[in-house]
Amino acid sequence: MSQEQENTERKIRETQRAAFYGWVRFVVTLATALLGVSVSFQKAYVPAQPVHLGTLKWCWICLFVTIVAGVFRASGDFSEYQKFLNYKPTSNIPLAAPPPERTPPIGPGRLLFCSFYVMLAAFLAALVLLVIFANENVRP
Repeated sequence: MSQEQENTERKIRETQRAAFYGWVRFVVTLATALLGVSVSFQKAYVPAQPVHLGTLKWCWICLFVTIVAGVFRASGDFSEYQKFLNYKPTSNIPLAAPPPERTPPIGPGRLLFCSFYVMLAAFLAALVLLVIFANENVRP
């Protein structure tokens, strides 16, 4: 593979990953903000004897899981991408199609793949739980 082809492939991968990283950062930022706001405004807007306090606690747990899974996924993808950028084939023999041992490991492992869906599910569950709690408890 020529240097120009490698540079083109790297640019394509960087463009594809930029959108994904941006989206993961957005979800993690939203989850962090929701967690902070729901904890700090709890005494101001929640009555002394709240109804279904467990939904708020589960919401906080889901938001925390969202943050951890999102950070784990982003750091794992960054690590995999660094491996790809720093990959050097073991031999310099030009071939029409490089054998599998010459190509870099591409794509996340199963744990990273699952963490993305855990992040999504936990964030959606947290939103639903927060809406249920607010509907039952927030003072007008």
